[in-house]
Amino acid sequence: MTELPRSIREAAALLRDRKASALELAELALQRSHADRHNAWLHLSDDHARAQARAADARLKAGDAPLLTGIPWRARTSSGRRRFRRPAGSKILEGYIPAYSATVVERLDAQGA
Repeated sequence: MTELPRSIREAAALLRDRKASALELAELALQRSHADRHNAWLHLSDDHARAQARAADARLKAGDAPLLTGIPWRARTSSGRRRFRRPAGSKILEGYIPAYSATVVERLDAQGA
């Protein structure tokens, strides 16, 4: 696989049919993010993305995976994740690390995304 699927449905089908792994999709998403010529991402956590992808692959293999398991996604810094730096593009919040995750982040994590 050389490029990310164009839709969530397409990615989910590739994962469920075992034509791609969550780790492969994560690697493609990371490559695209690192190659972004607009420098749109303040923080990329490659190790965290790969760990989540490996966990998703294990859930898919076990057959107990929620619908979004293994689907790569990116969050704006204003949608914080617990224990990850969240400057939200602000000098005032430059070193801020939230003690909680945003609801959207928690819900996507719960679905295995």
